[in-house]
Order: sequence, then structure tokens, then C-alpha cells
Amino acid sequence: MHLLKYRNYMLFGALLSIIGFAGAFAWTTKYSPANSELRSQREQDRASQSQNDKPDFYVNLKEDRAYPDTLTVPVGKTVQFNTMDGKKHKISLGEGGDEHGHSGTFSSGDFGKDEGWKSTFNDVGTYSFHDHYNPNINVLIVAYRPATQ
Repeated sequence: MHLLKYRNYMLFGALLSIIGFAGAFAWTTKYSPANSELRSQREQDRASQSQNDKPDFYVNLKEDRAYPDTLTVPVGKTVQFNTMDGKKHKISLGEGGDEHGHSGTFSSGDFGKDEGWKSTFNDVGTYSFHDHYNPNINVLIVAYRPATQ
């Protein structure tokens, strides 16, 4: 009789374990980030984020010049300044030459070989940039609001 009672407890425990495992598995499948619906949303978010990180326009800094040195961009677009000459650069808002300013919200900080700096132009305007380390590098960016159709 004692063994029969022990066996019933064992069967009951095994049954509870199976039910518990099945419930946990169902919960994990339904709510886990591995769920395909959630995963595809996360992948869409990542793709959108990486697209937002890509610049729309490029300015290459090389041999004391910027290519192009004048750029017209729609508002909301991103411009990336790239080092193409292996030198250190620091792009700042303001005119270059002997008397050049270093003011405004646009300042890259130092960036060197194989690096770049991105800036998004959210306001209509004309922006004059220069390279801190080479004031002969000047870039003019005109941001405009496209006409709505």
C-alpha cells in the first residue's frame, strides 16, 4: 500500500512537471523576442535605424580642398564630411581664411584618417563651413525646403 501511494505521488509529480513545462514553453513561444512577429518588427526597426544613419550627401576633404565645395540639400537630409587625405580635420561653422569663426551648433570635433562626420540640416539656410586645421578648406551648404505637390 505504501509503494502504491508513493507511485501515485510520482505520477502526479511527473504530470505536473509536464504540464508546467508545456505551459512555460507555450508562454516562451508566445511572448519571447524570438517570436517571428516580434523579431520581424525588431529587424524592421534596425533596418530603419541603419537607413537613418546613412548620409544622403558626401563632402570629401582632400589636398586642401573640399569636393564638392558647394552643395544644395533639402531640409532634413544628412551630409557626411570624409577624410580622404589621411590628415586630421575639424569642421566648424563659420568662414575660413585668416579670420575664421568656430561658433554654432555645427562643430565636428577632431576626426582623422578613414573617419568622417555627419550633420543633418533641419533648418532652411546657408551654412559656411571651414576646416579648423586647414582654413583654406571651405564648404558652402544651402539647405532648402522642397516645394510640396
